Amino acid sequence: ADFSSLLTEIDHYLGCSGKQQDSGASNNELVLSHRIDHFLGLHPSQLELESDVTRDCLEALLELLVTGRSGVSHSVRRRCVKLLTHLASSRAWQETLLESHSCLDRLPVFFHQRPSHPLLTDGLCLLQALCFDYHFGAWTDGDRAAAVASVVSVLLFYLRNDSDMAIYEPSLGILASLLRGNTDCQNLVRNSDKFHWLKKQLLKNLENPSLSITIYSMSLIYYLGGCGEQLFNCPTNSYQSIQAVFHVLLTGSCNSRWAPLYSANLLIDIATSGFNQDLLPTYEYLPVCLGPLLDQLTAEKLLQGKILEVLHVLCNHERSRKLVFDQILLNSALQSDTTDAKLKNSNLAFVAILSAAQDSCDSAVKAVRLLTDLYKHYVDSQCQSKHRLELVLNYLLPQLSVDSLQFNQHVTEAFERNVVRLGAYCKLLGYLCNQPQWCDLIGRQLVTERCLDLLDWLASKCCYVGRSQDYRRRSWIYFGQVCSIRLLWLLCRISNFGVNSNKPLANQIEARLSTDTTETSSNGEHPKQSSTSCSLARLLACGLVYHCYSGGPYSNASIGGSGAAVSDYCGDQIVECALRIVCLAGQKLIPSVSRELASLLSQRHRLALASTNNGIARGPSALPSNGCYAGSIGLGVELMNGHGVAVGSTTSTSASAGSSGGGGGAVNGGHELGSGQLDQLINDVKNRLNLKDTRVSDLLTLYESKLQACQLSEESLIAYAAAQSDALSRCQAVARRQAQRSAALEAECAKLRGATADAEKAQESLRVLEREKAANEARLVKEVKSAQRNAERLQALLDQTEREKLEMAERNNQLKNILMSASAVFKS
Repeated sequence: ADFSSLLTEIDHYLGCSGKQQDSGASNNELVLSHRIDHFLGLHPSQLELESDVTRDCLEALLELLVTGRSGVSHSVRRRCVKLLTHLASSRAWQETLLESHSCLDRLPVFFHQRPSHPLLTDGLCLLQALCFDYHFGAWTDGDRAAAVASVVSVLLFYLRNDSDMAIYEPSLGILASLLRGNTDCQNLVRNSDKFHWLKKQLLKNLENPSLSITIYSMSLIYYLGGCGEQLFNCPTNSYQSIQAVFHVLLTGSCNSRWAPLYSANLLIDIATSGFNQDLLPTYEYLPVCLGPLLDQLTAEKLLQGKILEVLHVLCNHERSRKLVFDQILLNSALQSDTTDAKLKNSNLAFVAILSAAQDSCDSAVKAVRLLTDLYKHYVDSQCQSKHRLELVLNYLLPQLSVDSLQFNQHVTEAFERNVVRLGAYCKLLGYLCNQPQWCDLIGRQLVTERCLDLLDWLASKCCYVGRSQDYRRRSWIYFGQVCSIRLLWLLCRISNFGVNSNKPLANQIEARLSTDTTETSSNGEHPKQSSTSCSLARLLACGLVYHCYSGGPYSNASIGGSGAAVSDYCGDQIVECALRIVCLAGQKLIPSVSRELASLLSQRHRLALASTNNGIARGPSALPSNGCYAGSIGLGVELMNGHGVAVGSTTSTSASAGSSGGGGGAVNGGHELGSGQLDQLINDVKNRLNLKDTRVSDLLTLYESKLQACQLSEESLIAYAAAQSDALSRCQAVARRQAQRSAALEAECAKLRGATADAEKAQESLRVLEREKAANEARLVKEVKSAQRNAERLQALLDQTEREKLEMAERNNQLKNILMSASAVFKS
């Protein structure tokens, strides 16, 4: 559905709104209201996001919202607010409204117009939907920072002057969303003249019977800092305890839709910030709350996604991860008629996670990420969750097909979500392939032809070098490339590590990679790549050029949304995967593709160096890191010279994932390089890439050392192992001595604890003295200022006296003159 009909009705209504209201004008209002109600009944993903009509229609809706023109009815403005709120419930629409249409700039104008109470509460609901879970950390310059500051000013005004809960409560929540992860906004509030009042009010709100106000206030206390300990060290009142956050999240005992979401965010932020992690969650309380937490997985989509994020945070800690694992991945098949309460709850939670993993919303990636967190720690020879893991494979493997992406592919948001979900599937399957038995099982169930068709289809859609001006298109191209790299890497791992690697799957992949057929599109503009080999070459070029040197559309700092799902595959790790695809698959790319890729590498290197020398930044990382440089030069060596050089471990942590493959030595007919050949190859690369920066030689030297390190002999490895064994023995002896020292230190600590109380008393006395000193200084400053004012008044009196003295002298002179003239007259 597009917005052309709605835009027509808005234009017609605005054209008649200034005229006298008659039956025709009322009819126009009725038609417009019905048209808006029609769009309110559609899900945002069903609406066309990127078109000129959509852009014009959103501008018209915002114009209706903030217009001061007479004739625009109250009901029409309320419907406009509700439609914008409905659209903002979608992540893609939220970003579009905030970034492309400056919605945040318009809303302060709307609030300053003092709208009626129902319209004002609707406007606050819109603002809450726009600000929730959006990362405002990048809004630090120019007009955008001014827009955020203006909204903060409006919210502080409402908090200070309006006691109506329908206005006070959402204002607290919106302010918490703006402060989350945004240090500039936090400093803005701290420097406000209302900060001290706000701090007292927030601490007072901890005793408020409204759970939503309690949660919003706790969030603001934590984000503003300085009094976060009061969330933990507080009286027995349950609202003043961190368990209140769990209480709202688990029981849903709050009328507010937003309070459970904010409580989940607060738990996530505290647990990931390193603040007193032993207290969050209190591990005595966690077993009690974990069951209700899993029960909430059947909640509405947004809350379900937050629950999955909380479980992901719990998986970052060993003790809580074990509890989550035991609750979800039990060693039993799913049984609907079980009477065991624990097994029944586990079944429901597991099915809810698998259902979320198949969904087409953001929860899918979070569900797969949670499964990945669990299985990457517990998939080993002792793993007792075989039945559940087989069910995971039955759910995931059929999704690796073109059919799962072609549905709704014309809607950018839905396509992007599906691509990100497939990329998360491939990452989970990659962790499962760490065990040979699961690698074999995946290899037997994976339909290779269907996966290669998917790779072809993705490459034709997403293999693109350059920068699109369209933000949404740029993002799904990025995710499509990441998904393609993960999928091909997974296929190559299975073909090399599985028991049946000799050779059906490997031969099948190589047969698809060895074809070099291209056909020109009908309009003759661009050649259409119809073979996997050409697609793979473009894919590697995109990974090396677009992501590593220019930076992707999302950065590692993004909070929430689909960006965080692939942020760990930026930069060096994409290079790592690209290189391992070449090495593990064991194929040679065709010469024409090699030349094309070498040309792209050379061109991008020159652009990167030129932009840096001219002081122009081209994204998060204008120049690659050492690992990217070494990896790309190594790939250039292999492609341009035809030598099968297998690249060893680079700086990426994902290197260990492919260590069982051809990590060192030569691949598929290649040969080890002598020093003379290596010098010749490095000079060739240096000349071809036309790089003259001094850093290049250092990086080439680094890469040379890495290649030579891969040629260690078996004897040196044995000697190295023996040396490591001796070092281990020495470390064990040192550990025993450290244990003895630890016992002695513990005794010293007991003594120090006794001295701590005295130190605290001394600190309190010092604080009292400092307060007295500050009071004396303030009093002294006042006295000095008073003396200065008295001196100024005295000087003014002296100046006035001097002026009067001069005037008297002048009058005396005048009298003398008069007397002299009178005397002269008298004499005459």
